[in-house]
Amino acid sequence: MLEHSAHCRHSRRNRPILLIDRAWRSPSREIGSSQPSLYIGYEPCGVASDEELAVCVDLVALQWRSWRSDLNLTNWRELVELLAIVAIVASLVFVGMELRQSRAISISEGNLANAEIQIERNNAINDHSIIWTRGNSSEPLADNEVVIFHNLVRNAAIHGFMEYARLHQLDFDEAAVSVTAQFSVFLFQNPRAREVWNQDEEYMAKHFPPPVSHARWRDDVRQNLTKLDQGASQ
Repeated sequence: MLEHSAHCRHSRRNRPILLIDRAWRSPSREIGSSQPSLYIGYEPCGVASDEELAVCVDLVALQWRSWRSDLNLTNWRELVELLAIVAIVASLVFVGMELRQSRAISISEGNLANAEIQIERNNAINDHSIIWTRGNSSEPLADNEVVIFHNLVRNAAIHGFMEYARLHQLDFDEAAVSVTAQFSVFLFQNPRAREVWNQDEEYMAKHFPPPVSHARWRDDVRQNLTKLDQGASQ
C-alpha cells in the first residue's frame, strides 16, 4: 500500500501533476478503511516528459488496484441480492394488481351477461305468455306448446345453475345462495314448471349422474322448495 502522496513533478514550465493520497479516510464507512483521493491539476514547474507521464499512469493503476482490493465483496453481493429481491417484489405487486383488475373486469362482464340472459328469459316467457299461463294452470297443451313450455323451464334452470356455479367459483357464496333462492321461488310460483324441472332432474340423475356442483344446486333448490311448502301450509 502507498501510505504517502505520490507526485509526478518536473522542474520546467506549466505541466499536469498527478497526486494520489492514500492517507484519506472516509467517516461514512463502518471500519474506516482508507480510500484514495485523486487530484489532477497544473503546477508551474515545466512540462513533464513521456517517462514521467508513464510513471504517473503506472502509479494510478497501482493505486486503483490497491483500492479495489479493499472493497467488501460481501457487501456488494448483499446489495445485488437486495436489488434482486426488490425487483421480484415489484414484479409480483404489478402482477397482483393486473390479476385483481382482470378479476374485477371478469366479474363485471359476468354480471352484465347474467342480466342480459335474465332479460332474454323473461322476454321469452312474455312472448309465450299464453302458453306459460295455461301450462302452469294444468290446462292441456298441444304438442308444439308442450315443447315451448318445457324449453322455457329448461332455459330458466340452465341460467340459474350457470349463475350459481359462476358465483361459487368466485367465492361469492352468499350471492350463490341468493340465486338458488330466487330459482326456488320461481318454481314455487309456477307449479307446472316445478314438475317439469323435477322430471328433468330425475331423468338426468338416473342416466347421467350430474357433477357435484349440480347435485348440490339441485339439493339446495329442493330444500328451499320444502321450506316454501311448509310455510305455505301454515
